[in-house]
Amino acid sequence: MSRASAPRSTSPDGDPLRRAIDELSTRPPAVELPATHARTADRIPMRTRAPFPSPLFEDTERNLAALLVWLRRTTRQTDLVVGVSIETTEDTRIVPMRFDLSGSPSFREVAEAVRDRIALAHSEPVSTGDILTGLGLRGLGELFQIALLTNGSNLDGMDFVLRTGEGIVEYDGALFDAADMERMLAHFATLLGGIEEDPELPITKLPFLTDAERTKILFTWNAKEVDFPRDATLHSLFEAKVDETPDAIAVRQDGRTLTYRELDEQANQLAHHLIGLGIGPESMVGVCIERSFEMVIALMGLAKAGGAYLPLDPAYPKERLALMVEDSGIETLLTQRHLVDSLPDSKAAPVLVDAEKKLWSGAPVTRPAVAMDPTNLAYVIYTSGSTGAPKGVLLDHRGRVNNFLDFNRRFSIGAGDALIALASLSFDMCAYDVFGTLAAGATIALPKPDEMQDPAAWTRVLNESKVTVWHTAPAFLVMLVEYLEANPEHAPASLRLVLLGGDWIPVTLPDRLRKLVPGATVVSMGGATECSMDSTIYVIDEVDPTWTSIPYGEPMANQRAYVLDDELEPLPVGVAGELYLGGIGVGRGYFERPELTAERFLPDPFQRAAGVEGARMYRTGDLARWMEDGNLELLGRLDNQVKIRGYRIELGEVEARLTAHPAVKEGVVVARADASGEKRLAAYIVQDPSWEGPEEEGDVQAERVEDWQAVYDHAYSQNTEDTEDPTFNIVSWDSSYTNSPLPEDEMRLWVDQTVARIGRNPRDRVLEIGCGMGLLLFRLAPEASRYVGSDFSKVALEYVDRHAKRMGLSQVELESRWADDFDGIEDASLDQIVLNSIILDFPSMDYLMTVLDGAAKAVRPGGTIFVGDVRHGPLLKTYQTSVQLFQSSDETPLDDVRARTQRLLRQEEELVIDPRFFQWLANRHPALSGARIQLKRGSFTNELNAYRYDVTLFVGEAPAKPDTTPEVLDWASGVQTFEALRMRLTSERPKHLRIDAIPNGRVLRDARSAAILDAVDAPETAGELRALLDDLDARHGRGLSPEAFWKLAEELGYACDIRWSVNGENGAFDACFVLGAPAERGEALGQIFLDGHPVEPTLAASDFANNPTMAKLSRQVGPELKRHLAAQLPEYMVPSVFVPLDSLPLSPNGKVDRKRLPEPDTSRPDMASPYVAPVGAVQEVLCMIWADVLGLDRVGVEDAFLDLGGHSILAVQIQARLNEILPFDITLPDIFQSRTVARLADLIRSRGRESGLDAEEVCAMLLEIEELDDDEIEAQIGS
Repeated sequence: MSRASAPRSTSPDGDPLRRAIDELSTRPPAVELPATHARTADRIPMRTRAPFPSPLFEDTERNLAALLVWLRRTTRQTDLVVGVSIETTEDTRIVPMRFDLSGSPSFREVAEAVRDRIALAHSEPVSTGDILTGLGLRGLGELFQIALLTNGSNLDGMDFVLRTGEGIVEYDGALFDAADMERMLAHFATLLGGIEEDPELPITKLPFLTDAERTKILFTWNAKEVDFPRDATLHSLFEAKVDETPDAIAVRQDGRTLTYRELDEQANQLAHHLIGLGIGPESMVGVCIERSFEMVIALMGLAKAGGAYLPLDPAYPKERLALMVEDSGIETLLTQRHLVDSLPDSKAAPVLVDAEKKLWSGAPVTRPAVAMDPTNLAYVIYTSGSTGAPKGVLLDHRGRVNNFLDFNRRFSIGAGDALIALASLSFDMCAYDVFGTLAAGATIALPKPDEMQDPAAWTRVLNESKVTVWHTAPAFLVMLVEYLEANPEHAPASLRLVLLGGDWIPVTLPDRLRKLVPGATVVSMGGATECSMDSTIYVIDEVDPTWTSIPYGEPMANQRAYVLDDELEPLPVGVAGELYLGGIGVGRGYFERPELTAERFLPDPFQRAAGVEGARMYRTGDLARWMEDGNLELLGRLDNQVKIRGYRIELGEVEARLTAHPAVKEGVVVARADASGEKRLAAYIVQDPSWEGPEEEGDVQAERVEDWQAVYDHAYSQNTEDTEDPTFNIVSWDSSYTNSPLPEDEMRLWVDQTVARIGRNPRDRVLEIGCGMGLLLFRLAPEASRYVGSDFSKVALEYVDRHAKRMGLSQVELESRWADDFDGIEDASLDQIVLNSIILDFPSMDYLMTVLDGAAKAVRPGGTIFVGDVRHGPLLKTYQTSVQLFQSSDETPLDDVRARTQRLLRQEEELVIDPRFFQWLANRHPALSGARIQLKRGSFTNELNAYRYDVTLFVGEAPAKPDTTPEVLDWASGVQTFEALRMRLTSERPKHLRIDAIPNGRVLRDARSAAILDAVDAPETAGELRALLDDLDARHGRGLSPEAFWKLAEELGYACDIRWSVNGENGAFDACFVLGAPAERGEALGQIFLDGHPVEPTLAASDFANNPTMAKLSRQVGPELKRHLAAQLPEYMVPSVFVPLDSLPLSPNGKVDRKRLPEPDTSRPDMASPYVAPVGAVQEVLCMIWADVLGLDRVGVEDAFLDLGGHSILAVQIQARLNEILPFDITLPDIFQSRTVARLADLIRSRGRESGLDAEEVCAMLLEIEELDDDEIEAQIGS
C-alpha cells in the first residue's frame, strides 16, 4: 500500500480487546535495530541525549511518526510494532501499536495514521495485561523491543526507548556501542531535517545519511583507482611474458612440461587454423576439454584468433551441455576424441585438439595479426538463475586484464610462482588459473583429469611442482586441509598464498590451514561472474572469535561496491541492503536476454553524477552491509530469504550461527515443506569428528563401555536359571532381521566352529576377554591347565562361576575387569587370548589398539590372539540395506528404504572393521608376525556367517607356510563354474591353487540391492527392487557358498582356506587349495595363503573402521544444535530438523549444490498400527523422549520400541533420561517388556502410586518447565 496505516481487526464483534488481540496475533517478530554485538541474556542500561530539535519532544504524535519512519529506514521493515505511552487523567498505559509503512507514504500520511491510532487508544482503552493473556505471551518484550515513553512510564528490558518531553534515549549497551548509537541517532536527525523541509516527500526519499557518511560510503571507500594497461588483452599479457622468458615453464602436468615459447607457438598454430575456419573477434566457440596441455593451448589459441570461449565442462550432465550449446548457437566446438560421445548432438562442428593436430601442425608458429579491442568478448560463462535456466554472461578482455593484474601486483605473483589449477573450466576462477597465471610469468600445475577430486593427488602436485598459489572455492581447501590433518607430513611448505572465492569460507578454515602451513596468506575474495572474477578482497590476518562469517572485503582496483535500498539510495554502516558492483569489469549482460540484462545491469547513478559517462553497475542479489572499517559483510542471498509462518528469515544468518558451533564442520540451512505442506527450516550438517559432545558430557568412550555393560547385564539377567544345557545359553543372540532368536542349530554350529578354530592353536593357558555366559569357556577350559574368563557383567560371571564349579572346572578363574585392563597379567604368560564377539562393543579403534597391544605383551612367542566374530566394515551398507529391505513391504517406497539405511549407517554404534586392518596391524606391530583372516563356516546363511569373520594374530615366530608357489586364477575369467573347478582339482591335481574374486552367494543379492539403491534409475518400491533382483539372479546367478569350497576340499583331499577378496565392498572371497596339507573338515589347519592383501602403510587404525563414539554423538548433535541456536535466535529461526551428512553435495565449481540435498528423514516409519497421539503428561513426556533419542519427528503411544529402530544402547539412553526425571528408578527390563509408550506410561503411573507420588503431576511440571526460558526458571527458583 502507498499510504501508512494501522491495521485494524476484521472481527465482526465490537469488543476492543478482541480487535486488539486479532490485530497483534499476526504480528511480525519484534523489530530489531542493527546491533553491534550478538544478543545475550546480559543487559547494560545506557542513556544519551538525542540530537533533535527540542520542539519535537513535546509532540507525541510527531515523535511517534518520526520514530516509525526512522525504524523503517534503519531496519528496512515495513510492518512495525512499537510500545507507546498513552496518558489519561486516570493513568498512563503502555500500549502495543502496529503500523504498516509499506509502499512509499509521505511523512504527513504516516502522521495521520499515528493520530488515528492514538485516538483509538484513548477511545477504546484496553488492558495490556489482557492483551498478553489473550496472545499467550509472558511479557511486552515478546511484542516489541522499541518504545516511545513519557517520563512517567518505565519499561525494563527494551533495546531502545525514546522519551518524549526531554529527548533522552535509553538503549541496551550490551547490544549497541556508543558510536553506533550516535551514528543511528545522527540519521534520525538528518531524517527530521528532511521532514521539516518537505513533509510531503515519500519517506523512502527523505535524506537519511549525513553528508560526511554519504561521501565516505560512496566515494572514499570506493577510491580504488589504479593505473593498468587499458589496451591490453589477455593473450597480449601472455605474449609479453613469452618475449621476456621464453624458456620458463608455462605448464606442468604428470612429469611433462610446456615452456612459454612452446605454448605460444602451438597456440599460434591453432589460432591460424581457427581463423581459417572463420573464427574472429566476437566469435563464440565451445571448449569441452579435460585438464591437460590441450586445454591451455586451446584457450590461448582461441584468444589469439580473436574468439571467445564458451566453457563446457565434461563433468556436467549431458542435458545441461545440450541446453548451453543450443542456447549459444555455437558453430565450432574444441574438444578431445574420447569426449565426443559424451557431447550432445548439435550443429557445432568439433575440432579435436588432440587427434587432429596434423591439420594445423604445418601452420605458422608466428602470432596471427588480428584486429582486436580490449572491449571484445573474452569468454561467455553460463550461470544458473533462480528459475534454474542457465544464462550466458558476456565478459570482455579489459575487465579481466584489470582484475588479473590487480591480483598479480597485489601479491607479487610472478616468475618462480606456481598455481595448482583445480577450478572447473566452467568456473570463472579457471580464467585466472590460465590467463592470470601466464600473465604473471608463473607456472600452471595441472593435476591429471582423474585427480580433480583427490586431495592426496593434489598434495603430490603441490609438493612436486613447489606450488606457491592456491586458488579455489573453499570446499576444495576443506578437502585438502582434512587430508593434511590426517597426513601432516605431506603439508606443502612452498604454499604462500591461498585465494578463496565463490562461496562461504568456514570461519575456522584459515587457522586450520595455517597450523599445517605456517605463514600462508589466506585471502577472501567476493564478486559475481557478471563482473570481474572478483570485485572485493579481504586478507584474513586474524580470525576474530566473535565472527560468524569471514568479511567480504573492500573493492578491488578500479572497482566499486554499493549497498543500496529499494530506491537505489546508499545505506549506512550496519544496515543490510542489496549489494551492487560497479567499475571496470562489469559485464555486457546476458546473451540474447535483453530484458534480464536491463533488470540486472543498471546505470551507475553515482559515477554518472561524477561525470563518468556510461558507467554501469550490476545488481548482485546478495544481501550485505558495510562494516565500520570499510569492509563489507555478506549476509546471504536475497533469494535465500524465506518466509516461515509469516516471518521473513535470512538463511545466511541461521547458517552463520549454525556453523559457529564446534560440532559442525560444514552446514547449510534450507526451507523444506513437511508432510502437511507447511514450510520448515532444515539444517544439513557435516559433523566435526573432533567434537567430543556437549560440555557437560563426561568421557564419551567410558560412557560407551558402561552403556554396553548395562545392556549385557540386562540381557544376561533374562535367563540365569539352569537350563537343559547350561553350557549353551544363547540368550540375547537375536536376528537383526526378525528380532527373534537365531535358530539353535545354526548357533550350535557357530559355537562348534569357533571352538575348533581356537583349539587348533596352543591353548594350555588362556585368557578369554568377554567370556559372557560361557559358550566358549565351558568347551575350551577342560583342555587347559589355566583358563581365565573376564567380563564386565557380574550377572554373567556369577552364572559361569556357578556352573564351572558344578562341572569341576577348578582351572577356571573368573575376573570382573574391562577389556583394556591387563593389571596383574604377566608378560608372555599366556598361550592364547580370545576376544570372541566382543570387539564390536568397543568404543573406538584406539580402544581396540590398546587392548591388542596389551594382549600382544601378555601372549608368549608362538602363541596367538583369536579375534572372533568381527563385523565386516566395507559390507556394512550392504548389510543394513538387506535388513531394511527384508523389513519392508512390497509397497514401501525405495526412498524410505534408502533413507532408513543411510540413517542407520550414520548411527551405527558397534565397531565394524575392514579385514585389511588386521593385515596392516600384523605388518606394523613389532610383536606380531602374521594375521590369518577367515570367513565363517556354515551351509546356511545368516548375519553371523555372511557379515562377520574370524582373525588369528600370530605372536612371535611366523607360522609355517607351503613351500610351493600357487597357480592363481580369477574366477570370472579362469574358472567360471563350480563344476569346472571340481574337474580341474580332480583331473589335474594341482599342488597349490588360488582362485580370486569368487562371487559370494551369502551376500551377492544384498550387494546388488545396495548398488541399485544408489543408482539414478533405481525402482520406486521395494517390491519392484525384489523383482529386479530376481531377474538378475536368474540371468547372472546368485553366487556360491564358501562352505561348498571347504566341502569340496574335504572330498578331494585338499586343505582349503578362504579369505575376503581385496575388493571388500562386493563381498567376494578368495579360496586357496593345497594338496595333502593338514586339514579338518576341509579347513586348512595352517596358514596356506602365502601373503596378505597389500595395505597402504601410511593409513591409521581409524581409517579401517567406523567411529561408534561419533555415532552416539550424532544423536546428540541435533538437540545440542537446537539448544545452541535457540539461545541466539528467535524460535521461528531455529531449524526443526537437523540432517547429518557425510559431506555436502558440491557442484563442479566446488559450491554447495542445495538442489541435491536429500529430503530430511525423521518421519515415523511405516508401522502395522496407526499413529495414536499421547494423552496426558506421562505419555507426552515419554513420546518426547523416545522421539528425541530415536531421532524421529513423532512417536505414537502404540508404537513398539524395536519396530521404531530401537535397540539396547538406545534403551539405556531412554532409561537414563527417565531416571533423571522420575523420583523412582526405571530399569531396562521395564522398557523392553513394556514395548510401547502406552504400557510404559501405565507402569510409571503404577510405580508412582506405589511410591506415593502422582507421576502425571511430575511430568506436567516437567512440560511446564520446558516452556520456560532461563530467566524465568531462575526467577521460579529464587521465589
